[in-house]
Amino acid sequence: MGRFGMYKFAIIISGLSSFLGIIREILIVYFLGFSSLNDQLQIYLSIFYIASLSFDAMKLSALNLFDSLTLSKILIASTIVIIPFVTIITIVLATSIEHINYLLLAECFLGAILNLIAVLFITYKQRCGKFLAPQIINILPNFVLIPCLLISYYLFKDNLIGLFIFSCFILPVIQIIMLCCVKTEKHLPHTPITLGNAIKVFLRHGFSSIPAQIFQLLIRSTFYHYGPGYLSIVSLFNRIYASSRFVLIDSYIGIKIASEYQRNSRIDNLLLNNKLNFLSVFIPFPVIILFVLNSQKTFFEIAMCAIFMVGFYLDSLWRITYFKINKVHHDKNLIYKFTLYELFFALFGYFIIISIFNNPVWYLWLWFIARPFCEMLMMQKKNIEIDRLVKYSRDSSK
Repeated sequence: MGRFGMYKFAIIISGLSSFLGIIREILIVYFLGFSSLNDQLQIYLSIFYIASLSFDAMKLSALNLFDSLTLSKILIASTIVIIPFVTIITIVLATSIEHINYLLLAECFLGAILNLIAVLFITYKQRCGKFLAPQIINILPNFVLIPCLLISYYLFKDNLIGLFIFSCFILPVIQIIMLCCVKTEKHLPHTPITLGNAIKVFLRHGFSSIPAQIFQLLIRSTFYHYGPGYLSIVSLFNRIYASSRFVLIDSYIGIKIASEYQRNSRIDNLLLNNKLNFLSVFIPFPVIILFVLNSQKTFFEIAMCAIFMVGFYLDSLWRITYFKINKVHHDKNLIYKFTLYELFFALFGYFIIISIFNNPVWYLWLWFIARPFCEMLMMQKKNIEIDRLVKYSRDSSK
């Protein structure tokens, strides 16, 4: 199988894995419903999910440090960063949990750490030339967790939550053992750096994921206390949203459009269509207002559908454009600018929304719709500059 064939195969199995992840969340809802018991499970699983938002930071750090440190030293540097990071997430979420089961909390804490180490390990192995085997190991959990869930429900129903969380904990252990069996040629770094500088690399890449993690911490803690079943609804829709974005944007369409962007102006036209995009921001308003006035779960579910559908459209536009800009010109200042901007939305936006509207559904609208809309407006000028640069480069090469 050629490299291009392996890449296509990796996209297919990754997409299938994401689809199975959605099926797993639907099965959990089928077994537990939108209930306080499901909320209890989701608040523990949130430790895994919020930590996983740093997967890209782990991958980028592993690639940056590949020629500078041995694998063992990369793992040491990553562990120094990961442990305090996951500890903070665990402590914050633990304050939300009623009647804490410390065994489950410990499993989630250790499992989240091992998940991040496994992702780093996978990236390193792939960088060493072994692409397909680590990729198959990477998507293993979503193929295994559904059978684990079914067995736990039908054979050990009373211990469903404990057994499922244990499955989530033990899987990265199995992944790391399997990765150790993937043999690669010994790699010797040729531009060594100190351990302190390696830690700075992890911190720099991890900085960009902080706003999304703060948002998830705040929104999940808030809906956990909002009422039975609300966190379960948010978790399900969030999973569908993230998986859809991965399959349709990050894995295929974004890369394809970014490579052909200068020949296709449809995305540019949508990005610059401020009137259409501005009107789309207000589409969820009627059903959000109905939920605020009536506080019925049906209205909340419809509001979630509207928020995530419009949010997916706006987020897709800005992410594809972001891919395009970074493909032509890597601007560190742009990355820091967007990170600080999102940090403002995550923190200041939360306190303003909660204090003024006293309803967290508006915070969902702010993050998933208002934020990407404002980010698109911020990118318009940069997008035009990049188009001019590409046009000038083409004209010069003729």
